[in-house]
Amino acid sequence: MVASVLIALLAAVAFGAGAVLQHHGANLVARRFPLHPALVQDLLRQPWWLLGTLVDVVGVGLHMLALSLGPLTVVQPVLVLSLVAGLLLQPLFGRPVRRGPLVSACVTVLGLAAFLVTLPRNQTAATSAHWTAGMVATLVLVAVAYSLTRWPPARAAGLGTVAGVVLSLSAALAKSSLPLLAAGMLGDLLRTWQLWAGCALGAAGVLVTQIAFQAGALGPSLAALTVSQPAVGVLLGALVFDETVFSGPTAVVQLLGLLTALVSVAVLVIRTNSEPDSKDRH
Repeated sequence: MVASVLIALLAAVAFGAGAVLQHHGANLVARRFPLHPALVQDLLRQPWWLLGTLVDVVGVGLHMLALSLGPLTVVQPVLVLSLVAGLLLQPLFGRPVRRGPLVSACVTVLGLAAFLVTLPRNQTAATSAHWTAGMVATLVLVAVAYSLTRWPPARAAGLGTVAGVVLSLSAALAKSSLPLLAAGMLGDLLRTWQLWAGCALGAAGVLVTQIAFQAGALGPSLAALTVSQPAVGVLLGALVFDETVFSGPTAVVQLLGLLTALVSVAVLVIRTNSEPDSKDRH
């Protein structure tokens, strides 16, 4: 499990660095409506944005490697550290780290550490998949989250939650396909429904994420997205892959550690996005 945690941590750093680089590059081109063709053309000519995209691709590769080595209940929660990494890298581009977000980042790290250290050591990616239970659980979560979008103040958060649930399910499907890829059984891999469903859900998750970002302020949608992905990852790890979590004498510590990390990362997002950008004040 140690190797999967370290690789997932590297993936989180890559995702955080990629986000900072892409954000910096996006601010150097003309402001346009999201997904406008001219915006895409401008970004494809922006070196910082392209570098961020390349770093993101590296992060995806590390994420897949971590999933192949360790439980979903471990890898997905570690990825919340991408926000912490992004926060710490912001000063490189003239965006100072303020005390409030820094405190939230420290609490996130401590909560996640408590969760990981107290997890049972018999974590395995079981081959017996209970996809029916996993699919039903995710459909219920999507339905509940989507119902929130009918209330305008919660629309962005609801859509962010839908995106997080869909992306978590995509990661679970990818994990189930990785053994075939590692064994070089490409023909068998191409015939699995998990591969194509995972790709489709990944694309859908990215699209819903963009819709969530456009539905309101960035803080609520990004917070919901960031919290829902690891939470649903833990749920799917338990339901689909028989991974042990919240059990044994340290069950309460595991639960409190994960909840602390998720609440703190949500506060981190909201604090960071509620503070005025020093560059926008000039």
